[in-house]
Amino acid sequence: MKVKITYTPGHERAAQATLDALRTMYPAARIKQRQNGDVSIIYLTVKE
Repeated sequence: MKVKITYTPGHERAAQATLDALRTMYPAARIKQRQNGDVSIIYLTVKE
């Protein structure tokens, strides 16, 4: 499963809360973070 969270600086707190919840559900998930101008992107990959 792959999850992509895309957010702007005004939604950083909500994005972090979402990531924290997903990490609790899938502790072995691989996480990558990227920046594209003002937009931040978090990629979460879960292998079953």
